[in-house]
Amino acid sequence: MTAPHFFVERLDRAGRVLLSVEDSAHALRSLRLRVGEEVTLSDGNGAVARGRLVGEEGGRAAVEVLTITPVERPRPLVSVALAPPKGDRLGWAVQKLGELGVDELVLVPTERSVRTWGADRADRVLERQRAVAREAA
Repeated sequence: MTAPHFFVERLDRAGRVLLSVEDSAHALRSLRLRVGEEVTLSDGNGAVARGRLVGEEGGRAAVEVLTITPVERPRPLVSVALAPPKGDRLGWAVQKLGELGVDELVLVPTERSVRTWGADRADRVLERQRAVAREAA
């Protein structure tokens, strides 16, 4: 079984990092990880680390970074252009494209596009889709 994987802000040296509030809840409550269990971490900037859960600090999971390995981004980069679908299909598309390893998704308005968002809702939609992509990765 592979170790659970989490994203962190930065991995520049061995030490202790705290997972986000959401990832901490997932690690401690959903996955029921215990002190001493191994996890993997990445920062989205080419660093992947192996770590060990060492406890909880202020409601956030604390992980001791054991080793950090630089990883080259695979080439070529893959971008997908997609007209925004209606309903919850956008979330499904983001999830599946993230699972496939697509690097970039560009939403392209077309003549027949059904879905549009106002400026106030667009920010919420973007944040939600970023979360979906992060979870899928």
